[in-house]
Amino acid sequence: MEENTIFCIVGTGRCGSSLLSAILAGAGADFGLKAKNNWDPVKGALEHSSVHAAYKYLHRIQLLKTSVLPRSLFGYGYFHRKLREELERLRDISYVKSAKLVYLIHYLGKYGFRPKLIVSYRMFDDVLMSYYRKFGVDFSTMEKRFCNTYRTAFMGLKAFGGVVIDYDELCSSDSRSSFSAIEGLTGLDRERLFLSKNRILKTRKPTAGRDLMSTRRVRHVENLMAEAKNKVF
Repeated sequence: MEENTIFCIVGTGRCGSSLLSAILAGAGADFGLKAKNNWDPVKGALEHSSVHAAYKYLHRIQLLKTSVLPRSLFGYGYFHRKLREELERLRDISYVKSAKLVYLIHYLGKYGFRPKLIVSYRMFDDVLMSYYRKFGVDFSTMEKRFCNTYRTAFMGLKAFGGVVIDYDELCSSDSRSSFSAIEGLTGLDRERLFLSKNRILKTRKPTAGRDLMSTRRVRHVENLMAEAKNKVF
């Protein structure tokens, strides 16, 4: 693996990224965090606090870009330095995961990392209902988040390389195609990945929903993800 390569697990949240990360960790992926032996579909896991902190600084930078006042008055340069400081904390780990990470891929590349995306994809209807049950998020907010996240992820795939992993296929009892794609990207053994999945899912099996509430924007994203699934960019 090339020096400074970092595998970035990205998605919308409530998309199976915690399950995927747990499977990767069980097969030997180094997240720099203690991995749990079981998977809880209600709670996230293996989230890096430095990514959350970096995103807060990025959000402030984006707000300043639209301000009519001089950027120097509000610490524009300071926020950029703090953003880089937080991302540099990831230098010694190989795998990182966060729902906000997709918006930081450009900066990882800018600061000398070699980011490779592992995109955790789940059908819009499933993501929507999972968010609604837990947070009460409205439809238009989720549609925008879903489309923006996966379109941005697709740009990252084109620019830096990676793979799309489908949640339904990941949860299938006998499917190995996702793990072959991950092996091709990361070098992790596909059989170890398969055994890790079986250990984690042996007591609870996620159920897939159907995509009944798609809009034209959503279907465009779904087509992009379907075409990219299990291909190593």
